[in-house]
Amino acid sequence: RGAIVTLSSVEGLEGTAGGSAYNASKGGVVLLTKNAAIDYGPSGIRANAICPGFIETPLFDSVMGIPGMEGPREGLRHEHKLRRFGR
Repeated sequence: RGAIVTLSSVEGLEGTAGGSAYNASKGGVVLLTKNAAIDYGPSGIRANAICPGFIETPLFDSVMGIPGMEGPREGLRHEHKLRRFGR
């Protein structure tokens, strides 16, 4: 028995403009985790991917602080189920 926990991103679950490399890498983590669940589940090992949305970090704030990014920031906020970014 055991558990495998991976960290991906909500961006790995769907495509977004300009996110080809990032989204593909995060999607790869999700599929790796799904395959681990299929392969190791019968042995009692579960596998789960955590896929958080956007997190307010200094890097995120610096990008979203660029003039003209107010609209996209609010658009991203409304894509989240809780209508807010993680902290």
